[in-house]
Amino acid sequence: MTDEPAIKVNGVSRRFGVGHAAVNALTDISLTVNPGDRVAITGPSGSGKTTLLNLIGALDRPSSGSVWVHGHDVSALSQRDASAFRREYLGLVFQDDALIPELTVFENVELPLVLIREPLRSRQSRVHALLEQLGLHDRAHHFPPTLSGGEKQRAAVARAVIHRPKVLLADEPSANLDSHAAEAVMEAISQLAAQNSLTVLVATHDLRIATHFTTRLELRDGCIQDGR
Repeated sequence: MTDEPAIKVNGVSRRFGVGHAAVNALTDISLTVNPGDRVAITGPSGSGKTTLLNLIGALDRPSSGSVWVHGHDVSALSQRDASAFRREYLGLVFQDDALIPELTVFENVELPLVLIREPLRSRQSRVHALLEQLGLHDRAHHFPPTLSGGEKQRAAVARAVIHRPKVLLADEPSANLDSHAAEAVMEAISQLAAQNSLTVLVATHDLRIATHFTTRLELRDGCIQDGR
């Protein structure tokens, strides 16, 4: 057991474009997230929420500063090493569920375990148990286009946590859902976080969603407005 933070963002800025056309998406952002913290990143569209998650998720690199996740400087990883890091440490949920339409719900959720070569019997048992927990057991052999929006997002959450990551990053996971479906998705995330000691960062403009989290971080124009 260590006191190492789950996430450490040190003086990070991210600029897109060059010269007079350059846009600062983030400006000198610093923050620390401890293991098990659940953080809602709020702010209007264009405030930098997605950019921050992409940097933490090793999907992008900062223009300056560094991003550390569980002792790894993810801002310095090669593309191959970043992919390997995400497979082991991170679960990702996007506004678009990003399920593969040609695969069943079961196969979509199972895919991360296939990629890390989990034995067949073990991965099938884990997928069945998680789909049962999230109320998707009766949809296991359905294809994504036949699901409701809420079911798709719960399947996406299942896929994001099936390999037991240390950190879950979710970008506007309820943006396309009605209030009932959004509540079900956030309940699923909260329940899984508590059970698995997950560190969770969720970007949202929906303040109702923020009530599920112990910490709220507000971004505006690429700058942190409020801390804990």
